[in-house]
Formats: sequence, C-alpha cells, structure tokens
Amino acid sequence: MPKGPTTADAQVIVVDRGFVPEGRIAAAAPGGQVQITGYLRFPEASGWLTPQPDIGQRLWFARDHRGMAWALNWGVVAPFYIDLETPPPSSGLPKPGRLDIHLRDDHLQYAITWFGLALAVAVAFAIWLRGRLGQTPASEIRHRGAL
Repeated sequence: MPKGPTTADAQVIVVDRGFVPEGRIAAAAPGGQVQITGYLRFPEASGWLTPQPDIGQRLWFARDHRGMAWALNWGVVAPFYIDLETPPPSSGLPKPGRLDIHLRDDHLQYAITWFGLALAVAVAFAIWLRGRLGQTPASEIRHRGAL
C-alpha cells in the first residue's frame, strides 16, 4: 500500500506525479516529506474504444485511480486524486505535466448558426407572405367569371 497523504477518514489520496519510463519506477520514488501543488481531479470514464487496462504491465488507458487502487491493493482511496504540477523532482523523474486549461469557445459558431437559422426563417416567411398576398381570393375569381 502506498504511503502518502490521507483524508480525515483515513482514505489514501492518490497523487498522479507524472510519467515514469518503464524500468525506472524505483528511481522515481520520493524521499522524505514534500509540499506539492496540484489540481483536484475526478476519475475519467472509459469510452467504447478505450482498451482494457493491462494490470500485469501496470498500464491504464483512462485515469481511473480507484481501479488502479483495487488492482494494486492500495486499500481505500479518496474519490478524487491530485494531478501534480510542482515541484518537479530533482532527478527529473517523474515528469509532471503542466495543466493547460483549454475552454471551448464556440460563441462565433453559435452566433453564425442562430443568425443563419433566423435568416432562413425570415426568407421562408417572406416567400410564404409574397405567395399569400399575390393570390386572388376565391370569391373575387367567382365574381369576375360571372361578368
């Protein structure tokens, strides 16, 4: 079971410290007490095309720290994990990844879509109205035919 921070009810807090090349796991073990800065994360759901984890190789294709904890006998873990940002270890391993936030900005696409739909409705209404105003009422046609 990994040693590390725990919650008030003794659940282990998993820390994703970054990438470690195969065969270098022992060299990447931290020593002593370290203050870290990271981001609170929740597990990712596997998609239809996500391969199953290879527990023998310790290889997961989705961030599922609870599945990892179960497979590796870590005990009870918190429902979240920490994605380490700093400090990078002096040995260079593991290599924590910097979090870059990329929020989707589709406002222009939405504006074009909705204004395009509004224009299409306005054009359809204008065509319908022109056809309605251009029609001669049936009563007038009957009246002209009688003359």
